[in-house]
Amino acid sequence: LLPALVLPLMLTSCEEDRVSNPTLDLSQASTPFTLNMPGNAVNNTYDLINAENVVLTCNQPNYGGIPYVTRYFTQVALAEGDFATGTFKELVSTSTDASNIAVPAAELNDAIVDLFKEANPDAAFQSVPRQVSIRLRAIMDATGKGETFSNIITLPSVLATYITPPATLPTQIFVVGSSIQDAWNSWKPL
Repeated sequence: LLPALVLPLMLTSCEEDRVSNPTLDLSQASTPFTLNMPGNAVNNTYDLINAENVVLTCNQPNYGGIPYVTRYFTQVALAEGDFATGTFKELVSTSTDASNIAVPAAELNDAIVDLFKEANPDAAFQSVPRQVSIRLRAIMDATGKGETFSNIITLPSVLATYITPPATLPTQIFVVGSSIQDAWNSWKPL
């Protein structure tokens, strides 16, 4: 008798679906979201070699009004138009906090130097303040769907510095010369 009483309760459903139920809506995902210009960027120079992070903030992309966990990727270019031509670098570090995206200054520094070297292979990199354009790529963390891009901001004064890679010393050294067996054809480990 008990199963006969409980079974109808298990098979019942709501008479009406509520509009307030959250649903994933990717129709607005292609709309750019807003990356904010840092407040101290206008009158200051970002000295990347002496900084730890560059902090960015943005609003979350529109996925139907629901705050899904979103992963943000920082993309850097030397000019705003370089994003359209694909001449930009995407940094390795990511963030899921739209209110505090801490971009590692060392990664940003290396990306700027690499972009300059690719654009000017015969020129030496000059450590002078320059404009740098930044945008964010966002994607829903759990599903990998909803890729969208932010607006582009231009930091007016960023000082990047070329850092010479550390020298790799040989693990073994040899002596060659007229005093070693067959002169200039034999090597003796030091």
